Amino acid sequence: MKKYFSSFVVVCCYTINHHEQLKKYTYIVNKYRYNTNNNDFYRSQAWRTLRRQALERDKHLCQICLQHNELTFADTVHHIKPIRQNEAEKLNLNNLISVCRKCHNELHREKPMNLKKKKRRLNNYTNLVKRFTNNRETW
Repeated sequence: MKKYFSSFVVVCCYTINHHEQLKKYTYIVNKYRYNTNNNDFYRSQAWRTLRRQALERDKHLCQICLQHNELTFADTVHHIKPIRQNEAEKLNLNNLISVCRKCHNELHREKPMNLKKKKRRLNNYTNLVKRFTNNRETW
């Protein structure tokens, strides 16, 4: 009886753990499900040109790391205001910021930031982009 019980507990724990992992995976897939319109947008020539302009404007440096006095190569361009919230801003250069992969993953992490922190961060990025677009002499 004892042997049966211990194997039952192991199987149940595995099943429960597997179920929780599956729920988490399903949540992430549904949350970040690729929209075919977005796929077409990110493959468009207009996006590629704008992405290149944003990276050149920011000298291929991660703007978030730069705020922390770190020099990191930026390989990703992030929309400050998400496309889902503001479709009209998706091709606006002032809505884009160059970031490294680590910072981009942090911006899109699973747990959403609290609203105050997110607003503060977005305001910092917006001000940073304005500062560099208005004052080119700093480069």
